[in-house]
Formats: sequence, structure tokens, C-alpha cells
Amino acid sequence: MNPIIPVWFEVAVLLPLIVHLLLLVAALIGIGRSRRHTSNAKGVWIIIAIAVPVLGPILWFLIGRNAPSGFDVHHQPGTN
Repeated sequence: MNPIIPVWFEVAVLLPLIVHLLLLVAALIGIGRSRRHTSNAKGVWIIIAIAVPVLGPILWFLIGRNAPSGFDVHHQPGTN
């Protein structure tokens, strides 16, 4: 404990940082494990998650995980 900085201030600063890092790591793992997106799409999502500190990982979980990949790899011609 630092005698100059109160404990509540340390918690107020460190807790959001820890939450952000956990969210970022979870998003990066999710992006890497996604089979829905191509390598290029994964690269873009990784850049977004890292470059936009809090909003990037949140966008991945809200939009990216369920976003269409651009083409359906399981689509057979003549079937719906």
C-alpha cells in the first residue's frame, strides 16, 4: 500500500484497467477461434479490438461474432 495514494483511488484506477485487459484477451481469443470469418476479416477485427481500447472488444462481442463472413462456405448450389 502506498501511504500517499488512498486505496480507493488505486482500486478506481486498476479495476477498469483489469476489466479492459480481460475483455481484450477474451475478444482476441474469440476472434482467433472464429470459424465464421476469413483470415483477412480476423485481422481487421484484431486491429479494431486493439486500436479502439474499450469499444473494440465490445463491438466484437456485439457485432463481430454473429456478422456474416461475406460468403457462405456451407451453401450448396441449388439449395436454400
